Amino acid sequence: MKKFSLILLLGLTVPAVQSNDDFGAFLTDLNEIATKTKQNIDYMPSTVSVLKADELRDLGANTIYDALSFVPGIETSMIHSGWKRIITRGLHNPDSFVFDKMKLFIDGVSVSSRLFGTIYYYMDFPLDLVERIEVLRGAASALYGDGAFNGAINVITKLSNKETKNEAHVSYGSDDYRYLSAVTNFSYENFHVGIDVYGQKNNRHVDVSRSFILNPTSTFDAQTNEELKNWGVGFNVSTDRLSFFLRHNAYESGNYFGLSQYLEPKPDNETNRVETTILGLQHTSNIATDTTFTNSLELQTMNYKINSTTLQAFPMAGLPYDVGLGSNYKEISYAYNGEISIHSFKNHTILVGIEADKTDVERNRFWTNVVAANNPVWPFDYIDNGNYTYYNVDGYVSGEAGREHFGLYLQDIYDYSEKLAFSMNVRYDNYEKFDSDINFRLGAVFEANDALTIKAQYAESFRVPSFSEAFQVGHFGLRYGKKDLENEKQKSYELSFVYKPSPSDILRVNGYYAKYFDNIDIFDKAIGDITYTNSSDREAHGVELEYKREFSDRNKLALLYSYQISKYTTPNQWKIKMDTPSMANHLAKLYYLYSYDEKLKINPSLSYVGERDSQLFPGAPVYDLDDYFIASLSSTYAFSDDLRLQLSINDLFNDQAILPSSRSQHPYLPREGRTYLASLHYEF
Repeated sequence: MKKFSLILLLGLTVPAVQSNDDFGAFLTDLNEIATKTKQNIDYMPSTVSVLKADELRDLGANTIYDALSFVPGIETSMIHSGWKRIITRGLHNPDSFVFDKMKLFIDGVSVSSRLFGTIYYYMDFPLDLVERIEVLRGAASALYGDGAFNGAINVITKLSNKETKNEAHVSYGSDDYRYLSAVTNFSYENFHVGIDVYGQKNNRHVDVSRSFILNPTSTFDAQTNEELKNWGVGFNVSTDRLSFFLRHNAYESGNYFGLSQYLEPKPDNETNRVETTILGLQHTSNIATDTTFTNSLELQTMNYKINSTTLQAFPMAGLPYDVGLGSNYKEISYAYNGEISIHSFKNHTILVGIEADKTDVERNRFWTNVVAANNPVWPFDYIDNGNYTYYNVDGYVSGEAGREHFGLYLQDIYDYSEKLAFSMNVRYDNYEKFDSDINFRLGAVFEANDALTIKAQYAESFRVPSFSEAFQVGHFGLRYGKKDLENEKQKSYELSFVYKPSPSDILRVNGYYAKYFDNIDIFDKAIGDITYTNSSDREAHGVELEYKREFSDRNKLALLYSYQISKYTTPNQWKIKMDTPSMANHLAKLYYLYSYDEKLKINPSLSYVGERDSQLFPGAPVYDLDDYFIASLSSTYAFSDDLRLQLSINDLFNDQAILPSSRSQHPYLPREGRTYLASLHYEF
């Protein structure tokens, strides 16, 4: 605590800043050091995709979640409770709630929580408020520390762009979807103010088979509850040196297929809600020629609430009452970051940084109407005969939950010649309650000729246990946390080729091999408690391909493809070996941006998801999910330079995507099928 307080005091007494317009300081420097433009990703050792929001919206993408499906090596999916998940390069434990393992930034500020280590509650953030999204795939802890185990995502909004026009957007679509957003910017000399706001709501319910209802005598409809309420507001005020940033986001949804993969009978009360608030203060100063000092202070709160009827009453099976649970959890984090950057020092650009953060659990409530018991039929006893008043018991996590962290990092980019550059990162992270870690990254970029660039990289990463993995209290339906877990670790190797034979053609091919150590996974005994453990080592390898061709200023063709194999062994006593469980080995996307004339755009896209299967324990059914194609079509008509109407159809032929069911409890989880959306965009 003394160490954190000292660092915080230092941050308050020394001028500081970090540019909102860049993918953190590291990615910015990589671009500058390669002596190319800021967004030229082909001269950086890492595998980075830059997604232009305007282009994605033309294709019918509306959210961050939609956008990430346009990145090779990323599979967008969902668990049974409705949490959207981002799986990168096949790194996924099929029975774990910690599935993203990527660090999410909004305008350079991390928004990932300590409780679950997931980012699902920001996946519905609208692209109308976004300028671009930068996605770094692969081990990234030497750059961004904990959480960037398998990559990092930075969403750059229009708040920080002084050139952004005032905009308003309104949409209506299937499932009574309603959406409204606006962004405005004001500048006077070096003073800039940006404000954005949005709200969206739907009434989605997907018909499913009655096998999703626990009690077969029940009469309620076999429909998922996927109702969404999501709103947010952002504010940025800045000068040349000082910036203040605020963002609030509130997300609430139904429990989809239910926490136990059985539909929940009281949809009005069964929801999960996450509310986050982020405050950031940044300042910069030039302390010498080509030398800058930057620092930032950040405050973030995350409030997680859930209500669930986990099991429906089924008297004939010995379950006389509903089993319910709920939680109200809140964490607050304080963070400081300071950096010194030295540019053009004998062909080197050097970055030295220090950071510290502290997370406290402010609210920790849990209620249920059952307690664990040694029961031969059901492993719990009812409280007060199972009446519907939930009783407060021990919190969601134990009183030990919380953490303090201190980190140091160094980066050196060396331009050996006009055609060859090297990069080096080393980072040390110290945690109060978890293991310390040192991670390295080495990279090289070689411009073989005007058309061909070759890149190579070795990188390490780590992830400390989330609060749920380390400190969760083992109520019925929840797993016991294990506070002595080791950090997850990764070592990865990448080789990339960028071939650009003409200004209108570009081909990017990336191959990788990764080894994972001390993976944190569910430990499910045949008889006994369910907890977490560090499981056996894993490995993954694959190829990612991206080809783009521009036929004119208005027309573009793109093909994305990835092949991935991820070796996995179940951590239980059966030790079943699987390849890429619950995930596809093959993913592909093809799209065409076509402008009929200056007013009309017609943009088709086609997505392919390969076969998937899984089995977590002997005797469980093995469901082979067939591969499928999803075609979509979006058309935009410009009435004027300021007013556009867009009509989009997703899943044009109603092929209906399907997702794996956890533990093969059901053959699959069906999705909504064909949907329609009409949007009006106005600039003023």
